[in-house]
This record gives sequence, C-alpha cells and structure tokens, in this order.
Amino acid sequence: MTTVVDTFDREVAGGWGTTQSGRTWLLTGGTNAERQVSGGAGRVTLADTPGTIRAQRLSRPWTDGEIFAQVTAGQTSETESLLVALFFRRDPANTSNFYRARVHLRVDGTVDLDVTRGTVAVGSRVSTGVTYTPGYRLAVRARVDGHRVRARVWPVGAAEPTTWQVDQTITTDPILTGDMGVMVSAFANNTNTAPWVEFRRIEVTYRLLVENPLTGATGTQVSNASLAATAKAGTVTIGAAGARATYSTTQTVWGNPTVQVASGHHRAETPRLRLTLPTSGRWSARFYTWMPALQDAGHGTNEVRSVAVLPEYAWVVHATTAGNVGARLQLPDLAATPLSWATETGTAVATARWWRVELQWDGASVFTSRVYPGHETATSRVHTWTGMSDLGRTLDVTGFRWRRRTTLRWGDQGSEVTALQNELVDLGYDIGPWGADGDYGNATYNAVVAFQGDYGVAPADGVAGPETRAAMDLALGRVPPPLYLSHVAVADGELIGPVEPPPPDPVQRRGRLVLGMRI
Repeated sequence: MTTVVDTFDREVAGGWGTTQSGRTWLLTGGTNAERQVSGGAGRVTLADTPGTIRAQRLSRPWTDGEIFAQVTAGQTSETESLLVALFFRRDPANTSNFYRARVHLRVDGTVDLDVTRGTVAVGSRVSTGVTYTPGYRLAVRARVDGHRVRARVWPVGAAEPTTWQVDQTITTDPILTGDMGVMVSAFANNTNTAPWVEFRRIEVTYRLLVENPLTGATGTQVSNASLAATAKAGTVTIGAAGARATYSTTQTVWGNPTVQVASGHHRAETPRLRLTLPTSGRWSARFYTWMPALQDAGHGTNEVRSVAVLPEYAWVVHATTAGNVGARLQLPDLAATPLSWATETGTAVATARWWRVELQWDGASVFTSRVYPGHETATSRVHTWTGMSDLGRTLDVTGFRWRRRTTLRWGDQGSEVTALQNELVDLGYDIGPWGADGDYGNATYNAVVAFQGDYGVAPADGVAGPETRAAMDLALGRVPPPLYLSHVAVADGELIGPVEPPPPDPVQRRGRLVLGMRI
C-alpha cells in the first residue's frame, strides 16, 4: 500500500496546490476562491449554493483504497447538516459517479455517517455517538474493497475505533475505477453564512499489484528473503543473486539504501529483479534507476544497458550524442537490429542521475516508455512503439552492459578480427602459431569456444557476438560503473507516478532552513 500524505505545509490562495509528493489537487464545484491553504490547513468555504458539492480530488484511475482525514468545522450547522465526505472512484467524465462515505455534522452537534453511490444513499444512516463543536477536530477513515464501503469517525486524540461504524456494499451500477479525495457540501436548506471546513491532514492510500522499495541493510547481498521482507504488495524475486547485487547508500532515494547492480560477464550472470505482470490486458510498471554516464568509456552511442527485459524484447538504453537518454527495443539476439520507436516526444533527460522509468502496455498494440528526472512529473522523455504484439507477462529489471559492434565468426578477416585475437591472447588463450593475423580460422574459433565455456556464455558456439565481447571486456578489467535500482511497482495499466515521500516528521516546523536535497 502506498500513501499520499498532505499536511498542507504551504500557503496557497485560490486552490489547494500540490501535495509533498507532487500530486496536484484538482477542484470541482464552486470556485477556486473558495479554497485556500494557510496555517497548515486546507480550507473549503461554501460561499454560495451550499448544496453544490465541492470536490478536491487526486486524479488517477484507482480501484481499492483508503482515505484518512482530520476535519474541523468552523461553525455548528444551522437548519440542516453540513456534509464532509471521503470519496472513491469518481469518474472524471461523469461527476455523478462515485462512492462516498459521508459525515453528517448535524444541527444538534451530533455526527452521523452514511454511504452513497453518487448522491443516492445506500443503506441507512447511522449515529456514531460522536459530537462536535466549532473548531473541534474529528478524524475520519474510509476504505473501499471491491464494492464494499466502510467508514468510521472519532475525536482526534481519542483511540481510533476498532470496528467500522458504517459498512455497505454497492450492488447497483458498480463503479470500477476513478479519482479519490474529499468533498464538502451542505443540504440545500442549510442557513449558515459562508460555512467553512478545514482539513489538517489527509492520507490517501492505494493498492498496487507489486510494490517494493528495495531497501535493506547496507553492504548485504540482495536475496529473495530480503525482498520479501520489504514487499508492500506482490512478489519480487532475484535471479543471479550474489555479490553483484547489494544494498548500498552510494545512491539513495529519500535517504534510503538502494540496490546496486553490477553487470556480469553475460546476461545470466547479471542480477535481475523479476516482477510478475497481469496475466492479460493492460499493465504498467515503474522503477527508479540511477543511470551512470554511458559514454565515459569512449564508445559513444554504442554503449548499451539492458534495463527492463520482457520475454519478447528488452528495453535498452544508451546515451545520445548530447548525453541524454536514448531507448530502443532489442530482441533476445543482441546482434539483431534494435527496434526504434515510432514517436519520440517530451524533453531530453540526462544520464548520470536518477531516472524514474514508467513503462506501459495498452493491452493491444502500443508500448510506451517514459523517463522522468527523479520525482518530477512535468518533464519526461517519451518513446512509443506501435503495431506491437504482446511483449510478455514478466519483467526483469536489470543492468547488463554491452556494446553494439560487429559480430565476428569463422571465416571473417580484417582489423576487427586482429583486435579480437589480441584480446584473446591477453586473456591467455592460444590462437595458433600465426598469432593475431586478422584471420578468424580454427584456432581463433577454438579460443572463443574455450573462453565462452570458461565464463559461462551460452551457447559456446565460437561466434564473437555482443554478449561474448562484453564478457571479454569485463575479463580484461574494463569494468563499467554499476547502476542502482529502487522502488519497483506494477499496476493495472495506469501510470504509477513518483514514489510518495516518507510522512513528514511531526516535530519539524514550517519555515525551517533546508540545506541540500535528497532524491
């Protein structure tokens, strides 16, 4: 479960602005001028037409989820109740479609709860036994599981009830996905003058199919047990576990250790984190990777990292001439011509920094990759491939390094063969009495087969392709820098977005001086 926390630690006039994690509050009903953030609270004022619902929402097609809010009313209701609601699955295209747990602030100072589907009540309204006065702070929690809506309310500072005070299942016109947020309104005959409600803390918690921050004890090796210990949802497993995958604080996300991945001699020796995707239909995946500079070795755009491997293709990256992200889809045969994108949009994103990678399959024929600078939401480099068949239902996040260059085999001649032969000699392999003569004959073939067998490159076929040459680079001490991985997640097709920051430290004060920054 991932939680968006908003403590309203900002000043905003004419709206609610953006949460600490970069999610913007979208407003519906009433006017922007009726909303403001000040003094650590987000306020909604019913200046006119109190019966009009003012919705403050975070937009994403969420399914199941939970909302917690601290609520204060500035006045006791007059004539009819003021209403505060936590809502789920609001359809942006049809604003009457949503699930709602509704708090009734009654004229006698008591508090009731009910559930609605849109504006239609589902089941009976219940008395909570809680009372309120102007300025009194209430806590409200509601959640949706499937089409079951539950909620409870209690005074802030008191123990949270262990049972739900209202519990209803919606069976008529069920809604599958939509936005989540909070609503404020009043029954039409309410006679308060410009009544207002403040929210001092809102937590929106949502469920992902797979979610793992990939944190662990610095210096220890990543294992299936350590991954299971940090799983928030679903399962992540590691292949090629060992010293090439360790928890490190060399690069961190929100100050937490990340997984350092060193490239192996070949793909099977390179650590890979496996995520299971939905068995059919759409899917989306997100992970953070600190991508080193990819041209420092002097190989230009031919220096390649396999980062996200699907059964049919690998999403591979290189640095453009300018040093920014470039992406291709690569068949399992690394010597095959990569599949270039159909469209490239957005803004260039540099290497040698944290990337947030968002991959998305539309369930039909379009695969999209988006690379954001860290937690940013507005800037990204977007590549789209069209006319694709299903790419598969597992995703390996990895970091194998290789180079695009000519594949050499028996019968080839020339300077590239000479360079290969010299490397084999440097590694101690016998290439025959003629030495590095530029002729890929039997002795060179046998030396390549021997090297492949010694370093586990399969098949040991005597062909010096990209994987074999990458193994030779590593054997010769040409060690590429590691990359780092953090916060992997899988969802049902919608973009997942940035990882939410840790909840703010309650003892920190607004207006503090902060030196430096953390990704």
